[in-house]
Amino acid sequence: MLRFEVVVCFFLAIVVADAYQTCERVQNVFNVCHRGGILSEVTEQYRTKRLIIQDVNLMSIQAGAFKNLAIEILYIRGQHRLSILEPRSFSGLPNLKALNFNDNTITLRTNLFEELTDLRILRLTGNNINIIPVGTFNGLSKLSELYLDQNNVSITTPNTFTGLSLLHLFLNRNKLASIVPGYFAGLNELRSLHLGYNNLREMRTNTFNGLNKLKYLNLNDNKIGTIHAGVFKRLKKLTELNLENNVISDIGPGAFKGLLALKTINLNNNKIVTLPNNLFYGLTQLVDVYMLNNYMTKFNKAELQLPYSARIHR
Repeated sequence: MLRFEVVVCFFLAIVVADAYQTCERVQNVFNVCHRGGILSEVTEQYRTKRLIIQDVNLMSIQAGAFKNLAIEILYIRGQHRLSILEPRSFSGLPNLKALNFNDNTITLRTNLFEELTDLRILRLTGNNINIIPVGTFNGLSKLSELYLDQNNVSITTPNTFTGLSLLHLFLNRNKLASIVPGYFAGLNELRSLHLGYNNLREMRTNTFNGLNKLKYLNLNDNKIGTIHAGVFKRLKKLTELNLENNVISDIGPGAFKGLLALKTINLNNNKIVTLPNNLFYGLTQLVDVYMLNNYMTKFNKAELQLPYSARIHR
């Protein structure tokens, strides 16, 4: 009888141990193991470029879980609840160039991605992110695209993006009400900045300092009421400015001064009654001015110093 009980207990121990860690074959290449919602180990049978982990209901990634994989693209998506990530969660991914972490609930931390030194694209859309700590993106010197849209970011801190060489930054659909000076410091290579669908009420004159190569600025669907003089004066490479669907009623003289490369400006769906004389002086490249659904009754191109060939859409 005693021998039988020992055998039964040993058998049950094996069953419990196996149930504690579950391993799955993914894409016929990877062995993905997890226990209690924690991604514990990922190994590969042979080299391939992409790994998709989905529908595993993960909550965390164990430090060192990725065992020196050769992948360049990693998707972690589906019905995950990923919220707990620590530095070294992404160690073992020396060749990773694109990380898609959309639709989780992660909390950002300093140095979280520091080991992904070859990363070019980082997608963090829809993660309920409230705060972006300074130093979160340390080590990502090659990053060119950063997606932080559809989150709950409301607080801005100077030097948040210092050390990055971004070309495209997406902060649309957050809860930004204002932007502190120096928030975009160091983004000297940025080409497009997306700030639509926030709660922005005004732009300070030094908000966009340093964005010398910016070509596209999207500020649509905010609560901007006034455009102050000189707010865009340093954006000499900007070709498109979108201010559609705000509550703009006051545009100061010289508001668009310095936009020497501007080709398109969208002011549709605002509350503009009049524009100051010479508003577009020096904007010789301007092609299209969109003024649909405002309160203006007349539009004198000569008084506004619009180029002769520029088109007014109203």
